[in-house]
Amino acid sequence: MEVEWIQKFYGEVNKIGKYFSTPKRSIFLLETFGCPTGTNVPSTVCDTRWTSYADVTSAGFGSCSYLVDGLEALGSIGNFDLDSRNGAKAICEMTVTYEFVFCLTVSL
Repeated sequence: MEVEWIQKFYGEVNKIGKYFSTPKRSIFLLETFGCPTGTNVPSTVCDTRWTSYADVTSAGFGSCSYLVDGLEALGSIGNFDLDSRNGAKAICEMTVTYEFVFCLTVSL
């Protein structure tokens, strides 16, 4: 596995965390797609704490299917602004790449 993949992976996870840091988007994801109680949306990674890497990876793996479904919906729903829709589309495309899925699986 290439180190660049891991660095890129955590950079992409940070993008997901920043995107869902707004309450409207995270509530939409958690309530609309029937996420089980206790499902965590990935947050950003704290570079100085190794536990944050584990927490973010675990949250990403546990909510991956909800994230993809939610991002696809957010990208096409008209009641979100254009920046939100475009951001959702870009992140969704990123999460279905081979490298992202591989790093998510291996990082557990």
